[in-house]
Amino acid sequence: MKRLFTAALSAALLLSLALPSSAAGTGLAVDWALYTDITAQINGHPLRSYNVNGSTAVVAEDLRGYGFQVLWDAEDRTLSVERAADSTGCPALPASWPDYTPPALTQPVGTRAQPILSTDIDTYVAGQYVRSCNIGGETLIWFSDLAPYGAVAFDEDSRTAELTLGDPMQIQLDDLIQRMEDVKELINV
Repeated sequence: MKRLFTAALSAALLLSLALPSSAAGTGLAVDWALYTDITAQINGHPLRSYNVNGSTAVVAEDLRGYGFQVLWDAEDRTLSVERAADSTGCPALPASWPDYTPPALTQPVGTRAQPILSTDIDTYVAGQYVRSCNIGGETLIWFSDLAPYGAVAFDEDSRTAELTLGDPMQIQLDDLIQRMEDVKELINV
């Protein structure tokens, strides 16, 4: 009887230890995207956005209409977001922007909008790995992760997160100049 009790207790302990790791399995709800009054925009054109843990997140697949290529590799289970290029290889803007108008809030800001599901998909923006999650079968990425493609700014008064697309070479040059000025400032101190 004592052996049976010990075996049952051991099995219960092993199962309780196994549950947390299986709870993080792909496709299970791990958090919530919240309704937000912040509008995400690219070059002044709005796109769907959510509040996730206090940050603005957008649907990667929506970026196709905003001058990006969103490439899915089923074999490697990767999603890559890159700027679209014209025939000369220069970054291209869309011929026409999506006609998206953010809907009026139907729920209070901060209430649950959609469950966030775990995913085994690796997501890359500008060749860099970024965190992502699944929302309604689509990939959610943080808006700030689009910074390699332009200037990301937040305007508290208008409640707008804005990405202004820039020339990639100019962005890299500006970044290099800023780093040099930072080093110069450190040396002068």
